[in-house]
Amino acid sequence: MLLLTRCLRQDKNVFFLHLLGLDTTGHSYRPYSKEYMHNIKVVDKGVEEITKVSEDFYGDDQTAFVFTADHGMSDWGSHGDGHPDNTRTPSSHGVPALLVQTSILMTMPCHEDGVSHDWNLNQIQRHDVAQADVAALMAYLAGLEFPVNSVGELPLSYLSASTEEKANAALLIPEAC
Repeated sequence: MLLLTRCLRQDKNVFFLHLLGLDTTGHSYRPYSKEYMHNIKVVDKGVEEITKVSEDFYGDDQTAFVFTADHGMSDWGSHGDGHPDNTRTPSSHGVPALLVQTSILMTMPCHEDGVSHDWNLNQIQRHDVAQADVAALMAYLAGLEFPVNSVGELPLSYLSASTEEKANAALLIPEAC
């Protein structure tokens, strides 16, 4: 137990959870099925419990949670057709949701497609991130070297850092080949 506690208290820990159940349920039963909707509730509850356990254990308000997905899914349970529902990467706790007036929102890019409106999120400004940028973001948050084969960019708007810190972080990212 002492070894486990010591390991958990090290700097730069990364916990990776692959929640395959949503993907499997979506492909098997379709994304709007009662089975899929139930599975979303189960996963949401599990994520809530995991974040609480983590926050209670560390108690330092220094944990970054990055929640993402491997892909979106069409109404018939497939993916890869290029539609925004299949290519957007949902992002996480820790990225501020900016409340804006509806009239302003209608002129903002990425909202006119109706995706946000369908979920009644038309008061929240989206903060989409490219899938290729997730690895660079996670490396920065954990204080690790950037992946050498990454073609992504560090999404500086996600960082709660000074302009100088963001500039230094951007200089550390290897240029894509």
